Amino acid sequence: MAEWGYTEFNGPSMWPKMFPEASGERQSPVNVDTTKVSSDKTLEEKPLTWKYNPDKTKTITNPGYCWRVDVDGEDSELTGGPLHHKYRLEQFHCHWGCVSNKGSEHTVDGKAYAGELHLVHWNSDKYSTFGEAAGQPDGLAVLGVLLEVLERKY
Repeated sequence: MAEWGYTEFNGPSMWPKMFPEASGERQSPVNVDTTKVSSDKTLEEKPLTWKYNPDKTKTITNPGYCWRVDVDGEDSELTGGPLHHKYRLEQFHCHWGCVSNKGSEHTVDGKAYAGELHLVHWNSDKYSTFGEAAGQPDGLAVLGVLLEVLERKY
């Protein structure tokens, strides 16, 4: 059986070929095509908001392909914007590559970034646990932050 990873042979661009279930519209990786992006004026009235409590971290883990911080997200949540429920933070993790232009799962106009931070939240209004929420179409909300390496000038 094929294994996913972050190399050119098993990385994000290969996932849909290796695992057809990863080729859906709600799956990684996603390329944001800025020629098809439009502004949603309703977000001005109901912006996406978040609050995080740094005192609630439980464990830091290295599963071999990233680092991950598991949290007690009772006081950490994502709400508003296009979300119709409160989403509680479960964990956050970061992916990165060996070079500064590869490492992110997602791309913008085909450009990959050095790394990507994912803050993984679950719908705590509708579901009792992260595990229960993970199998539902409205169960998870992941906030992704693309990371870029800049040359420092002294």
